[in-house]
Amino acid sequence: MGNPVRALVLALALAPAPARAEGRFVLDDHFNVDRRRDRTDWGALDPLEWTAFDRWRARRLARDASPGWRRALREATTREPMGVALACRSPCRKTRDGGTSSVGFKSYLHEGDEVGTGPGGRLWLFLLDGTLALLHPGTSLSLKEVGVGAGGVLFHVRLNRGHVSWIPRSPYGGGDPELGALVERNDAFAGGRSHRLLLVMPNGSVSLDGGGGEFCHPGPGAPSYARVGAGRASAELLPRGLGDGGGEGTALAPGAWYEVAADGAGAAPFADPGLFERRGRAVGAGPAVLLARELLLAKHGRPVLEDAALGDGGRRLWERSGVRLWSDEELGLRLGFLAGETRRLETEALGRTRRLHVDRGGRVRDARACLRPGGEDSGGEDPS
Repeated sequence: MGNPVRALVLALALAPAPARAEGRFVLDDHFNVDRRRDRTDWGALDPLEWTAFDRWRARRLARDASPGWRRALREATTREPMGVALACRSPCRKTRDGGTSSVGFKSYLHEGDEVGTGPGGRLWLFLLDGTLALLHPGTSLSLKEVGVGAGGVLFHVRLNRGHVSWIPRSPYGGGDPELGALVERNDAFAGGRSHRLLLVMPNGSVSLDGGGGEFCHPGPGAPSYARVGAGRASAELLPRGLGDGGGEGTALAPGAWYEVAADGAGAAPFADPGLFERRGRAVGAGPAVLLARELLLAKHGRPVLEDAALGDGGRRLWERSGVRLWSDEELGLRLGFLAGETRRLETEALGRTRRLHVDRGGRVRDARACLRPGGEDSGGEDPS
């Protein structure tokens, strides 16, 4: 026999290059920036099954029949980055895999994270395409999924309770020359991209194409409230219901507050929109927050957005950032799937909430719970 090490080196040297098809990066090369993380679920391993040769052989044959199984597994278990925390007025927290930690400046946010604020807390989030999200006191927001495409980004989040302001990046029209120059520089890679949002609440989901808004869910058994910002945004409220029992979507007019029925049947204009306006200044991002956003966009968003537009099928984006590239068609199909799937899941959960909370006399909050108790909203002030 020859030297086995030499034989292995020779086999690797003669191995074919990773395959490609129609310009897209195919599954043979599974390595990316997250490759060092162990994918083995050690807590779920059964020693008897682990040492069972027949079961191992069956799994081995199944994997051999799918040459791209390594990358497919890595894609399925990789939690893509969604952004970082910009500023926090304590208390702010992040929950991942059952563990809770505090949130501070530049705390990393990934798919599957739940971020929240306590009484008196306020948290600014920066997302990869320059979007800002402001979590008001007593808010819990789950970051479900991000889809990065060459022409835009899709975000899927769930508002568990509380009040969140969603502020996508838009052209700067202020008078700060330093901020204006930074915005212009970042527009070279971040400008002109589409922004889509699926924001899920227990009794209704908002599908938003462009623009931002404010959304509030006071708590179990309560109606929700939504307002889409002025501009060219296209927004629709997707109700709850299974099969033929589900109602049709409601188009949301920009600038108007809507009340989403507690049973998820639909939405109608809110009878007392002035309740929200009386809380103080309109929610917005001041110069300090906008400047921080542009600095974070240049550092954290630029590698993702530039690599997404390279035209190499997403190879560099996957290898450098651990982010999968979606086509525009795939993002549209994904949005439709998420809207339908969350409608089914949330409808079932809504029925359980009514049985376990409302029917047993649990407290049901009203729209006033969306407002900060006894205080004026800080609006554009930097919460740090």
